[in-house]
Amino acid sequence: MVSFDVSSDNETEGADGGAPAGPHGPHGPAGPGQGDGWFVRRVGRPAARRWSAVPRRARRITVTATAAVLVLGTGAAVAVDHHLDTEHAERLAAAPGGVVDLSAPVEPTWEVASDHGVLAVLPGGVVVTTAGSEVLAVEAASGAEVWRHDLGVQPDCGPRQRTPADLTRPVDRIVCLSGAPSRTVTVVDASGDVLGQRDIGPAATTQDEQMAGQGDGHVRAAVPAAGGAVAVLERSDLVLDSAISPAEAFAVLEEHRAEGTWRDPVLRIEDARTGEVRAEETLEVGRDDLEGCGLGSWSDEPGGQVWLTAHLGAEPAGTALSFCGLGVWIAADGTVQDAFPRRTVDGDLLEYTEEGTRIISGDDADDDVVLPGFVLEPHATDGTEGPFVAHDGDGALAAFDRSGERLWTKDMTVWDVLARAGGTVVVSGEASGLTGLDLATGEELWSRDDLVEGAGGYGVPGTGGAVTDGTVVAVVVPGDPRLVALDLADGSTRWSADGEAATGLVAVDGHLLEHDAGGIPSGGRSAATVEGVLRGLG
Repeated sequence: MVSFDVSSDNETEGADGGAPAGPHGPHGPAGPGQGDGWFVRRVGRPAARRWSAVPRRARRITVTATAAVLVLGTGAAVAVDHHLDTEHAERLAAAPGGVVDLSAPVEPTWEVASDHGVLAVLPGGVVVTTAGSEVLAVEAASGAEVWRHDLGVQPDCGPRQRTPADLTRPVDRIVCLSGAPSRTVTVVDASGDVLGQRDIGPAATTQDEQMAGQGDGHVRAAVPAAGGAVAVLERSDLVLDSAISPAEAFAVLEEHRAEGTWRDPVLRIEDARTGEVRAEETLEVGRDDLEGCGLGSWSDEPGGQVWLTAHLGAEPAGTALSFCGLGVWIAADGTVQDAFPRRTVDGDLLEYTEEGTRIISGDDADDDVVLPGFVLEPHATDGTEGPFVAHDGDGALAAFDRSGERLWTKDMTVWDVLARAGGTVVVSGEASGLTGLDLATGEELWSRDDLVEGAGGYGVPGTGGAVTDGTVVAVVVPGDPRLVALDLADGSTRWSADGEAATGLVAVDGHLLEHDAGGIPSGGRSAATVEGVLRGLG
């Protein structure tokens, strides 16, 4: 223990324990309290007066103890700082598009072969992807392999977590379809254990095959669905002359019905392992529904062809089927409904309706809020809530709070919201530029229309996604791809890093990943030599 004698041998020291009083007193010419801060006036000076009355030996003992307290206090300050750092890291790791630290340029830290990038996120920051005939799981932080299975040709695994909001909600198992033409379904849990397999017969999986068959005939498609299920679409394929009206097309469809060669689209959700049907819904096609098929709008001249198209898509919340003017959604729990809800970055559900965007925040429908226009979900946030940013239906950009109250309106054309963080909302719009708006007022803080100059001169920054650490936003600039980090407050370039043929940025558990789909010439390389990879950046 070290002690210090801080008592003065000058018994004529001033009343505040400091220097002797001068001609203007201990406080100098300004007088007591003038120019001093609150702490000096209300805490320091009263304590000094009491200190001067304490005997010198007691002062030495007291200061010895105080020094120990200061050492402990320094440790406490470090602990508080560590706590704040930990709190920041945890908040960003849980935020859609959130990366813990983007203060310095990033570079590849690991990479694995990957055909489709991140398909799903498992607990513990593990991501699932496919490469050739294999499905594999790796740690987002290090790229370390967790498990791998060879499933055969054309593996298709999911349900795919396509949005930043979905990527923050890990799934406990994935479903894979593989093989051709007959498909085998395989269910794998988070640890890599195969829970079961079964053959489901021939089925198309790609969107092109789902949307258009080979002409008149039967079409069957299947995709991995939520909750250890597989979604199966059964329908008939029908090719019509593009110049006929919907009424004429319906007459043709009715003829096929009478002949038994037309089947209305059926969506069926099956247990992936057992085949048990969890839910089934048929879209009964009527005359008015065919107006959504594009008939009569492609060409006035006969001879063109239009396929009656369908699209099947699954995500963690459920499975959607759309066919011309019809649509159905089957939630993961088997509930059937007309609207297609999506998970928001704030944890709510939203539905796009004819009246606007419905925000569903709980089980009570009375608590729902309908906002005018089309809500634009940000690619990245810093973990703080709202407000909602939307096209308001009148061609303007607007922000609304959770009660539906309009906070501000700005007359500008916006294509996408890249980030909502640090009190700024970053949007992409006209002239391939990015604009930063004050989140509270809508006031323009900065604008950048120079990012694509010298980088191929085309495209819109951020179309491959965006990430943020709450201070900067990082986006891919197209053309000669590079990753650019912009200060959220003033739009200045913090750093720029050479990119590969990156086609998508994602954040998983606070870590930054990019997918290079391959087949995109970049940096003088031949498209034939580019292989799809998933990279970690840090």
